[in-house]
Amino acid sequence: MKMSKKLISILLSVAMVVTVFSTLPIASALETNDSSVSSDNSGTTGDCTWTFDESTGILTISGNGEMGGGMPWYDYDSQIKKVIIQDGVTSIGDQSLSGCYNLVSVSIPKSVRKIEGIPFSYCLHLENINVDSNNKDYLSVDGVLYNKDKSKLIRYAPGKKDKSFSVPDTVTNIGWCAFGYSANLETVSMNDNVIEVEEQVFSDCTNLSSVKLSNNITVIGENLFSKCENLKNVNIPNKVTEIEDSAFENCKSLSTITIPNSVTSISYSVFSGCTNLANITMPNNLKSIGGSVFYDTAYYNNKSNWDNQVLYFDKYLVAVDENISGECVIKNGTKLICDSAFSNCYELTGVTIPNSITVLSGGAFECSGIVNVTIPSSVIKIDADAFGSCGDLENVYYLGTEDQWKLINIEMYNDYLLNANIYCNGKLIEKVTSGLTGDCQWNYDKENNTLTISGNGKMADYSGYKDVPWINYSSKISEIFIKDGVKNIGAYAFYNCSRLNEIDIPDSVISIGEYAFGQCNFVEKVIIPSSVNTISKGAFMNCNGIESIYYTGTEEQWNNISIDNSEDLNDYLQMGKVHFEWTRPDTNGTTDDCKWNYDRETYTLTISGNGEMGNYYDYTDVPWNKYIEKIKYVSIEDGVTGIGRHCFYHCYRVESVTIPNSVKIIELGAFDECEQLSSINIPDSVTKIETCAFENCTKLSEVNISKYVSEIGDNAFSYCENLKSINVDLKNKYYISIDGNLYDKNVTELKQYSLGKTEDTFTLPKTVEYIPENVVSGCNYLVNVNIPENVEFISDIAFDNCTKLNNINVDNNNKTYSSINGTLYSKDKTELLLYPMGRTEEQFVIPNGVVEIGYSAFSKSYSLCSIVIPQSVTIINDAAFEFVSIENVYYTGTEEQWKNMTFGINNERLQDANITYNYVPTEPTIPTEPTTVTKTEPTTVTKTEPTTVTAEPTTSTTVTTTEPITSTTLPTTVTTEPSTTITTTPSTVPTTTQPTTTKPTVKKVTKVSLSKKSVVLVKGRSTTVKATVTPTNATNKRLKWTTSNSKVAVVNSQGKITAKGRGNATIKVMALDGSNKYATVKVTVKQPVTSVKLNRNSAILKVKGKAKQKTVTLKATAYPKNANNKAVSWKSSNTKIATVNSKGKVTAKKKGTCYIYATAKDGSKKSAKCKIVVK
Repeated sequence: MKMSKKLISILLSVAMVVTVFSTLPIASALETNDSSVSSDNSGTTGDCTWTFDESTGILTISGNGEMGGGMPWYDYDSQIKKVIIQDGVTSIGDQSLSGCYNLVSVSIPKSVRKIEGIPFSYCLHLENINVDSNNKDYLSVDGVLYNKDKSKLIRYAPGKKDKSFSVPDTVTNIGWCAFGYSANLETVSMNDNVIEVEEQVFSDCTNLSSVKLSNNITVIGENLFSKCENLKNVNIPNKVTEIEDSAFENCKSLSTITIPNSVTSISYSVFSGCTNLANITMPNNLKSIGGSVFYDTAYYNNKSNWDNQVLYFDKYLVAVDENISGECVIKNGTKLICDSAFSNCYELTGVTIPNSITVLSGGAFECSGIVNVTIPSSVIKIDADAFGSCGDLENVYYLGTEDQWKLINIEMYNDYLLNANIYCNGKLIEKVTSGLTGDCQWNYDKENNTLTISGNGKMADYSGYKDVPWINYSSKISEIFIKDGVKNIGAYAFYNCSRLNEIDIPDSVISIGEYAFGQCNFVEKVIIPSSVNTISKGAFMNCNGIESIYYTGTEEQWNNISIDNSEDLNDYLQMGKVHFEWTRPDTNGTTDDCKWNYDRETYTLTISGNGEMGNYYDYTDVPWNKYIEKIKYVSIEDGVTGIGRHCFYHCYRVESVTIPNSVKIIELGAFDECEQLSSINIPDSVTKIETCAFENCTKLSEVNISKYVSEIGDNAFSYCENLKSINVDLKNKYYISIDGNLYDKNVTELKQYSLGKTEDTFTLPKTVEYIPENVVSGCNYLVNVNIPENVEFISDIAFDNCTKLNNINVDNNNKTYSSINGTLYSKDKTELLLYPMGRTEEQFVIPNGVVEIGYSAFSKSYSLCSIVIPQSVTIINDAAFEFVSIENVYYTGTEEQWKNMTFGINNERLQDANITYNYVPTEPTIPTEPTTVTKTEPTTVTKTEPTTVTAEPTTSTTVTTTEPITSTTLPTTVTTEPSTTITTTPSTVPTTTQPTTTKPTVKKVTKVSLSKKSVVLVKGRSTTVKATVTPTNATNKRLKWTTSNSKVAVVNSQGKITAKGRGNATIKVMALDGSNKYATVKVTVKQPVTSVKLNRNSAILKVKGKAKQKTVTLKATAYPKNANNKAVSWKSSNTKIATVNSKGKVTAKKKGTCYIYATAKDGSKKSAKCKIVVK
């Protein structure tokens, strides 16, 4: 229930922001299926109908039965002033009136028997809730809603003018969010009859200054007083034992708090953001403290309270600086470490825990970089996840005996601790890698992290996951091989083997024991034979990743299996899609002239025979496709003469490949996406390396080309991002390498730039004429590229994904191309060909005279948010502005001219931006040569937008500006590394005029404003907001930037916001002249789609077959599961052969082969495809 309330609260917060600050309607996500929206001012909601009268502002709901949830009248939410619910309506739907900002009164008839959830939240002006006196379930007094016997206060009308309120003596329970957003309330008192106060009761009561709580409550609920910015006095009664998450978060006026000794648990972020809280009295017997409890309080921000980057409060360790490094010795006498105290301390290498600590809290060291930890013998319990995700942990030094170590209660998700080297009193505990389990044997392979169970008979049953003999390897096990002969899988046998993604149970197994695969939550595929007749309680508990079960028996046999689903612990197994009568894939076969064999236990694929391997269209077509994601080693034996097309494509786990001297040709895409392949020995026998042969081999660092190679196809080594050198034998007649880069023998064509080279500048040889596609793409180091005069052709995507590329400089004598300040143009400057994606400017002015913007010209220029386009531009080619967060377009032509412009596909972000027509820029003549200015580092100034200046005051150099400099004074930002709190001074572009030395008049800042009110980012991306100080001649313009949550987003001195993790944060910029003027921007960080999977890889359809043979419906799943937008679009590669609709239904049209693509709609371009053969 708590989680569902929390989710609703988040959704309502989003809805409120939209209602108050925008003209946009509340997100339709608040609707439910039982509410339908009409195009006019009436419609249905559940069993009822609704009508809105725009002239009076009255919403009327009538009918017989229940209202639906959601808001089908959301188009009118800001206009609704009064709600009349007529007799006959029996329920009021959850959130049904939420966010009706101007609603003043609600009338509830006698027929209403049920009020669901929080229908009146965010109704900030609601003054009266009037219940018919004949209603049997509810009552209203002075506009306040109660249950009939007045024992529960359900909702205080937040718009009431009263400044104080006393809870009636009859009330024993105060409902969820009962007083939330009551802006006029200043004091509230409750009598001691109240025994329960639910969550968020006083949240966002911004003027509430004092509350007297009942002495009989035992819990301070979640968000009880959050954002009560004026709360100064509150008593925590002596019976309270627990303070829940964020109870006092952002109570900025709270300066003193006394927590009684009855309290044993304080949850996460309880006092976070209480910026004046300096005086805190803590209880003596705390058993748990949540993370971030005192974050951004006066106590937290007082540096004198910190001891070597650790914040203590008496005997409690409450926070650790994330920048702490090296070894940390926790102070003697410390009794408790708060949850997540060392979380994200990635530079921390060691921790010594004192013997005053008996329990290590959950998440205490989660995600830290510790390598060594010293644990005293006083520790008797290690909570769940205390060392979660500590993948670097190598050594545990326990100051006790091995027998004492075994007695410690180590809860779940501490596998990295158990898998480390454990020293008891200085002696290393030996870890065995094999032994017995019941009638069977077990063996752990450290190199491949695999566990093999073999023998004839039953495995042992265990009473808990810590009792299994391979516990030291549980979190490392990536695959389990259960051999034929094993009859029973023991209880808890593979519990919490969290790296497993597939479970394959052999035909000999009869039963699966309790919790055998419990908490294996990354398992997607389970193979179960028809021999299994019993699946015990919790066997697949929390295996929430299960998508498919492959069952070798019939559906009837499956239904006869005894599956114990008591307490719903095997729900995820039963929710997966079952494929009946499934047969196991072959482990050997033929590939044209050759044979193949796959060894499952060694992950080795062996190719043997005399002749060439087969050629394949895709990795799904190769005969070993079922093992594509498992193969680690490829051994090609002598006699094989050709490595076929796409044979090892997408074998992304392959680490090594053996190619014999008999091989003559490596076909197209043969090793494409072999991401773990770090080296390759190409024998002298090879004469031909086809297109894309080693594309996307991202770990490949060096390639040697023999003198016998006569043909290398396009993109043979493209996107090999760690490739530092391609070395060609000097006797080769067709190719040559210069500085590790590959060219044709005459050095007229660049075949491949080695992307792993760390130089920031690349000057092509003067003889080069041709730069094909992708030959430099994906380089993360290049800043400058110099193009010589002989170059006649540069592919549109030659420099795709060069993340730092800032300048493309073309020789003045080049007859085909030119450049202005690092941007690539055609010679006559009528076509803008490429704006380097590494540029950090937020604005760009396209020179007048440009007619055409080339394919992908501005693609992935993530910093660019506004652009000036002259009316001379008539063509904008495909993807010119793809993946660009353009917010503002300034067009010098008319709206009609804009509409007549030719737009290619994938330019929606430009077309959806705010467009200003007839824009008149103050623009000097565009120079044909770069302008140089002496500054204190490379300086970028734009003409019509706020300016970004990169500067360090220590060095003076001559630089090239991206546009001509004017003498206009512009707001300035300074590039530095991101941090949580930074002070900076806005400056102006220097001029030669020196200021007069006079005593200035002190002018305070009256306003700080930001260029954006909210931003949405993908993790890892950045954007910059501009701060403007009013008046412009304020004496002290110094600003301080802060973030509310550095785990979500950080900000630097120029207002550059960088997304760190999914969630929400608030960035604040404050004037430091004492005026305390500030502005904020809300940041939402989203999770992009990282992969898309289809329910099938291929399908065969018939044009003239039965109806079922003509169609197939594909199902696409986007990952990860927490991606914000998991919607996909569908496309057929050939609609003449097969079409696909928006739901993935494929229909055969004529004989042939085509592919159906499902592509994520969130802009990540992740996709999956299915091969369709129509007969």
